[in-house]
Amino acid sequence: MDVISITDHDSFEGSIKAVRYLQHRGIERPIVIVGCEARTLLGDVLVYCEEPLPRIPKGFWELVDLSRDGNCILVPAHPFDTARLGMGKSVLVVREYINLIECYNAYSSKRSNGRAYRLAKLLKKPCIANSDAHIPEFIGVYRTRLLESSSSPGEVLETLRKGLVHPMTNSIGVGLWVKRALWSVKRSVKRRIG
Repeated sequence: MDVISITDHDSFEGSIKAVRYLQHRGIERPIVIVGCEARTLLGDVLVYCEEPLPRIPKGFWELVDLSRDGNCILVPAHPFDTARLGMGKSVLVVREYINLIECYNAYSSKRSNGRAYRLAKLLKKPCIANSDAHIPEFIGVYRTRLLESSSSPGEVLETLRKGLVHPMTNSIGVGLWVKRALWSVKRSVKRRIG
């Protein structure tokens, strides 16, 4: 992959570590877009920036203001996956402040992805696809191809702003779903014990 973003919940730390790792080793690819999945009062929003925001507010409108100051873009994450706090129909209210819609999330149901796709078409917003990988094997199962060459995080963000993207999905085998489910169970057990 030429570009990645690690979008931890309410933290830019994963993508910051990835940037530092690549810089320390003198590696130019993949380009890392600093990002996070912000849990706002309206639902989950992917935030992609050149530099991390100073904080991640719970209020969506405050997130909009900070994102403008930081030259970031906002993307509703898995909007119709209610079990995972998607924004749902609130996307209609905030449509002027979002750049794209995550129409394809590898961990969301076909039904919720379909609803996100139909909403994106209604709003004339470009769709992206994300793997929502919590295990290494899930990385890239859903991904977004950029339709314009980019050599820096700023250029990638500009390509996303322009909507020059093509979402790509793959079928996910049962074995991979089992691995993902086992990871979820282990995480739940650790949280209860820990």
